[in-house]
Amino acid sequence: MQRGIKAGSEKKYDEAIEIFDEAIRLHPDYSPAYFARGLARYEKGSYEEALSDFSEAIRLNPKSAVAYARRAGIYVMKRDNDRAFADSNEAIRLDPNSAPAYLARSAVYHDRGDDDRAVADLDRALKLVPDMPSALSNRGNILASQGRYERALADFNNAIRLKPDEPVYYLNRGDVFDAMRDYKKAVADYSEAIRLYPKFALAYTNRCAVYAAQGKYDAAIADGTKAVELDPNSAMAYTNRSAGFFGKAEDEKALRDCYRAIEISPNYPAAYGGLALCLATSPNERLRDGKKAMIYATKACELTHWKQARYFQVLAAAFAENGDFAHAIEWEKKFQQTAPNLGPKTKAPLKCYEAHQPYRAPR
Repeated sequence: MQRGIKAGSEKKYDEAIEIFDEAIRLHPDYSPAYFARGLARYEKGSYEEALSDFSEAIRLNPKSAVAYARRAGIYVMKRDNDRAFADSNEAIRLDPNSAPAYLARSAVYHDRGDDDRAVADLDRALKLVPDMPSALSNRGNILASQGRYERALADFNNAIRLKPDEPVYYLNRGDVFDAMRDYKKAVADYSEAIRLYPKFALAYTNRCAVYAAQGKYDAAIADGTKAVELDPNSAMAYTNRSAGFFGKAEDEKALRDCYRAIEISPNYPAAYGGLALCLATSPNERLRDGKKAMIYATKACELTHWKQARYFQVLAAAFAENGDFAHAIEWEKKFQQTAPNLGPKTKAPLKCYEAHQPYRAPR
């Protein structure tokens, strides 16, 4: 067993599995051997086999809190929340100091929309094991979704300090910098994620959006194209690339990308928002369609339960394209109230509406 554990610690997972295979052959009722093999299989990425080993370890020793906790983690990955919740609760009952169990249960709480309990469980896990990068990253994601960016950054910084070769942590921190409009740092983090994992489609997708926001449309299109090559079913990648095309005045390509995104994910609000923006503000009169822009802008707002203000600005543009400047001004002001530090370009639409003119995307 010790040779297998040593091989696993050195990331020689195949060797470790062979050693544990032999241990199980000699002692088929020895629960720790199944658990140890399950860990090696998990680290190797053989999750179904790991799940089987953890289940056998539990069958042989129903009081194995570590096996319940590890099996809960796999159920979290499979989005089998009921089993994950049951296993993590059992692990905590058997061992109230099981940090992996709190980590697994926090993921279930988060998936169920109960972020207060999710953060509480992550706090418990980190109190027990302060240097747990996955718990830091998960808590950072929740804090970022709540707009608590500085605390989120602290968690991601610590996660990266503990595991500097994990591309997901750079991606997550890049998302926070993007939300803070610190685009230079966002690009640096996405680029590092790509360096660590050159086939990381989501990193290309997110960097594409930042390049578009910076007005670097060729770079945005290149990243978006790479993203759809790596993940042809990513509605986000097509939508983000459409912003690059739209900024470069290739409006027909932008429309095609948005329509493709909706084909892939019929309830993806950003695709409807991008489509509405193009139909309402394109300088190309042949492409503009105020009625469709209203339908798609309203759809984006409805899909986000009228809680994402960026779609208010799109809705305002659609109202203006239809000649309803009173509502255009109303919704544009609602958008600007949520983002007080807007630059002159972002404030330009309101001036148009107050002059009873529709807004046209700058070219």
